[in-house]
Amino acid sequence: MTQRSLRSISPSSSIGDLPGFEAALDLDSRGKGLAELFHDRPELPGVLLTEQGIVRSAVSRRYFLETIGRYCGRDLYLPRPIRLMMERFEERGGALLLPAPIGIEEAVRFGLDRHPDLVYEPLVVTFEGPSPFGLGARLVDFETLLVADSKLTILRNAQMSQILDTIRDGLLLVGRDQIVLGEYSRSVESIFGTQRIAGRRFADLLGDFLEAERCELAQGFLTTLFDPNVIESLVARINPLARVEARLPTTGEPRVLAFRFTRGKQTDIAPTILVRVEDVTRAEELARAVTTERERSERRLGLALSLVEVAPEALAGLVERMARMREALGRGIETWRLQAPIPSEVDAAFREVHALKGEAGLARFSPAQRELHALEDALDSIRRGTADQEALIAAENRIDLLGALLVETREVMSHFRTLSGSAGEPTRATAEVGLLSGIARLVGELAAELDRPARFVSRARETDLPARWTGLMRDVLVQLARNAMIHGVEPAEERVRHGKPPVATLQLAVREHDEGWAEWIFQDDGRGIDWDRLRRRAESGSLPDPSPAELAELLFLPGFSTAEQTTVHAGRGVGLDLVRNRVAEAGGSISVHSEYGHFCAFQILLPTLVEAGAR
Repeated sequence: MTQRSLRSISPSSSIGDLPGFEAALDLDSRGKGLAELFHDRPELPGVLLTEQGIVRSAVSRRYFLETIGRYCGRDLYLPRPIRLMMERFEERGGALLLPAPIGIEEAVRFGLDRHPDLVYEPLVVTFEGPSPFGLGARLVDFETLLVADSKLTILRNAQMSQILDTIRDGLLLVGRDQIVLGEYSRSVESIFGTQRIAGRRFADLLGDFLEAERCELAQGFLTTLFDPNVIESLVARINPLARVEARLPTTGEPRVLAFRFTRGKQTDIAPTILVRVEDVTRAEELARAVTTERERSERRLGLALSLVEVAPEALAGLVERMARMREALGRGIETWRLQAPIPSEVDAAFREVHALKGEAGLARFSPAQRELHALEDALDSIRRGTADQEALIAAENRIDLLGALLVETREVMSHFRTLSGSAGEPTRATAEVGLLSGIARLVGELAAELDRPARFVSRARETDLPARWTGLMRDVLVQLARNAMIHGVEPAEERVRHGKPPVATLQLAVREHDEGWAEWIFQDDGRGIDWDRLRRRAESGSLPDPSPAELAELLFLPGFSTAEQTTVHAGRGVGLDLVRNRVAEAGGSISVHSEYGHFCAFQILLPTLVEAGAR
């Protein structure tokens, strides 16, 4: 009967699925009735004892035949009420009453916890509603329960082995002594790179690929987690293995592993912790790839938007000049690794980067302007005499980033040409903006950014400017306009206090003289140059008693700036140095005239017969 009834047992079975016996007698019945019931039904493991239809306990065949006869003898017992036997039975703990849905393993555990003399007594199973016998209870043979428990263990082990063989995550159990138990998922071996898993201390297993300090933290973490008085969710927040970077002990292959720890049920006889370890190396690689691609897409979109209003021809020329500068600077840094940088070479490179930054700002090519400003930061430490390896590496990194920007810019330009259907005709959105109108726009943008109202007025027309001056004028006017807005133009309130119109004026005049010279005058009506302040700075340095000419010369020295801090617009002391060098390269000269509080004017003289600014 037992074997036949256990064929359909499954890992989810409860004691309600086991065969039961329904035979009962009232406590006031005579012992003779109990003896007759056992005699007529030899398969009964026991009999339910009731009182007014309520199950009070049960008596087994073994207890009836052996135990009771010792006290009063069979012949004397049979005429007496069963209640007397019930009283002796309850002295040893009575029968165990369990609800029908209870699990088989838990029922076995409770059954084994009884008095040693009662360990193998049958159990009383209670349930809602009457049974066919008329009672809400029945007997379960404890031997049947043990057989079922054994079969369930076999089924669960087989099922667990199948699951552990197919599950992708690494699962293993750790006992209170922190020894890895025998059952674990097959993925554990590939994740840890070893077959030596079971029977090892968990910290020792980690020690194959993690540093000792991390292993000690993990050991302490497990000790805390085994403490039932500690809240598991709070302990989880200090998990030292939530994310670890490791190298497999056999191959040295890098891995990123994520560990999660879960307590076993507190009712378990031997407390355990379930360790889930996941190899997230590929997931992190994919996440980085997705993030990189998203950032690249966002950069390309921002780049495309920033290039919409840039004239294609101007952009192409700017990109080409940046590419040439990048290659030359890269070669220069390679040389500086082997020998100390020559200051003049560094100054020349710095001026070139600064000029391109100004040109990018003029063209509203803000991504390039930001990259070039960052490259200036990297070059600045080299220019100041700290050309250590760290500074050179920083400069190389900025060069690489600029190169990536140029590649993306060319891709966007190619896409624009495809959309426009022509490689040479600009689209309406990218209509060409002239140099002078570009300077006017630059002044307007700086005025809005700095909150200093200003306008640019040119007495020359675009058509009056020789083509050979385009590169020279672009570099010079951008720097002079920035210089005027940063150092000269006052806020509107300050101008009004000094009797000036609230809007400042920057103006350019170009005249050609019969003697073969062209004169450029760039003037602003701002606060001008504070010659006294400039003199104090000179006297605190290497000029104890500077002449007016020497004071003016300070403004054009590399690295000299009157700005209090470095920004994308000023503070490096390279703007006027760049202007003077560009003018000198064209065979010209520059001078400055200023009255503090009223104006500042730069006069540039250029030979009209020289191919000036051929850039």
